[in-house]
Amino acid sequence: VNATPQSVAARRNANYKSIYEFRLDLLQNGKEADHTFISLRDNDEVTAAFDFNYDLCKQLYGGFTPESNIYTVIDGNIEAAANCLPLLTEQVTTVPVAVAVKTAGEYTFTMPDGTEGMAVTLLDSETGKHVDLSIEDYTVELNAGTCEGRFYISIDPRNAATLIETVGGEGDELRNAKILRNGLLYIQRGDNLYDATGKRLE
Repeated sequence: VNATPQSVAARRNANYKSIYEFRLDLLQNGKEADHTFISLRDNDEVTAAFDFNYDLCKQLYGGFTPESNIYTVIDGNIEAAANCLPLLTEQVTTVPVAVAVKTAGEYTFTMPDGTEGMAVTLLDSETGKHVDLSIEDYTVELNAGTCEGRFYISIDPRNAATLIETVGGEGDELRNAKILRNGLLYIQRGDNLYDATGKRLE
């Protein structure tokens, strides 16, 4: 588990609202290489197809291409820097994620701003791993080139973290919270997160 204190502090219970926004970062050697955005909106105008009013294309070619790119895929062939989807409160939303890197090496997927309290899982179809990004990051070795069809983000609003108890006000450094997710109990104390045995999640 590789959650930073800042990301742990951001990963809290979410109350219902009409817009949920997620930032997915790709780290190279522990430093941010690129990021992409996913948003869910309770808006009848928003669809899963590409829409110039809500979605933003990713510029992968030309002189401004960075060493590493992460983006989502819309309609099977559109690379998106920002992908806006309908908020489906009773089912899972699955979003294809792709990366294009110039250098082979170790890369990490993380959501540093939190997951809005929802269950957000990164699926790696090559290794079969499912990683809950609300409590941990995912590090993997990547070859140079473009990797599409391997990674997916699964967002399940039905499986949001439940805040059982909190002591102290917002911003209180002594804030304690009991959080239940997937039947497992986690304790948040300040910016640190612990499992039910008292082990601190690094």
